[in-house]
Amino acid sequence: MIEWLLEFIGLKRDIVEHSRSELIRMRYAAGEKLFDLAGIFGISPQRIYQIVHGKQH
Repeated sequence: MIEWLLEFIGLKRDIVEHSRSELIRMRYAAGEKLFDLAGIFGISPQRIYQIVHGKQH
């Protein structure tokens, strides 16, 4: 049961992160700036850049 729960939590986190990344890409494509998006999402401008340009870390 615990293994299943941990797997489910991991999958949910992956889905949330994927959705966040898609939202960031859409907002960037609509003209929002990296620094503005970083402030909105609470992550670094460098991470926004990585998300927008498809780099995985």
